[in-house]
Amino acid sequence: RVNDGFTKLLFDTPWTKADMVPSPDGSLLAYPDINDQKTLLKLLSPDGNTFRDLATFQGGSIYPILWSPDGTQLAFARMDGEPINGQDVYTVGSDGRNLQQVYKSAFGSIATIAYSGWTVFADPG
Repeated sequence: RVNDGFTKLLFDTPWTKADMVPSPDGSLLAYPDINDQKTLLKLLSPDGNTFRDLATFQGGSIYPILWSPDGTQLAFARMDGEPINGQDVYTVGSDGRNLQQVYKSAFGSIATIAYSGWTVFADPG
């Protein structure tokens, strides 16, 4: 907290969650949480009090992550661990509802995701 200098450790693990993406209003942070068995897309409030799992997958990675302009949904790309299988792009509501696959690349990885209106565009890198 800025007013009194109080700090709180947000994570039990020793590594930094460098891929945090703030919501448009700054009230939530989206980030991938990857362990040996699962890859999760999670939300966290900056004060560390609110955690929410938005999507869970078996292994792989999640990158990039993008908020919709109004903060009601997120788009993200997921790779299953085998780059030759390509990468899928999903959207999900910030409340964790309506997870949908919206794009499947045949190979390679997704370099950029962008919203235009309510349409998600993926750019294979």
